[in-house]
Amino acid sequence: RSRCQAHNGFFTVLAAPPEWKQTLDLWGNQGQVLPIMQKLKHQFDPQQQLSPGRFI
Repeated sequence: RSRCQAHNGFFTVLAAPPEWKQTLDLWGNQGQVLPIMQKLKHQFDPQQQLSPGRFI
């Protein structure tokens, strides 16, 4: 992840064993993308029926 961030990139773990998910920072630094992700999620799923309670 540090190499990606050094070049203004991102590194996200898409799949991992459950025990890894408890100890790893799966998302890392996402910068200022969270508000954009939330807006997209709301636009495509306004009733929050898809994956309720997940990251976004």
